[in-house]
Amino acid sequence: MSLTIDITPKLGTKLKELVVKKGLDLDHFVNELLEKQLQSISSKEDELLLKINLGISEEKWTTYYRLIEKRKAETLTSIEHQQLIDISNEIEIANAERIKHLVELAQLREVSLKDLMHDLGIKPNNYV
Repeated sequence: MSLTIDITPKLGTKLKELVVKKGLDLDHFVNELLEKQLQSISSKEDELLLKINLGISEEKWTTYYRLIEKRKAETLTSIEHQQLIDISNEIEIANAERIKHLVELAQLREVSLKDLMHDLGIKPNNYV
């Protein structure tokens, strides 16, 4: 496949100088350079997607919802109240980390956070 790319004269000069200095073929060098860059981007995306999908365990979610129900029923003990606060804090920290990684992935893909979340099927919480 052939692809024509316009680059600045300054960048073209630097590229040619580097290729001559290293004794390499320009086409081969540019192909390898682009391949490495694409692999790096793909690896970074994979890493961010894994981090985005991390969260608290299913067991903690079960405990959290059980404690919420006990709070609503006004049967929550002081120990359970503290446990609910602790799990709530863990959820907030996990959500903050998730947003941080979503922002980083959006920047890497050069899309808005809203568009990225839509693409990934992530719906924002509507806390008002």
